[in-house]
Amino acid sequence: MELKVPSDLYNAWFLYPAGSSGMEVDYFILNTIMESLPDNYVIPDPKVMSRIE
Repeated sequence: MELKVPSDLYNAWFLYPAGSSGMEVDYFILNTIMESLPDNYVIPDPKVMSRIE
């Protein structure tokens, strides 16, 4: 079964969220991925960004 939800639900993954894109994603796939990520996971990694800046 496929359940589409707004991609904005996953903005917490990103250090710089893009805002509302109107895109929908598969709820079950994204939640399976989310459950396997470390706590406080963000893209891009803040440690990497601090070295670039």
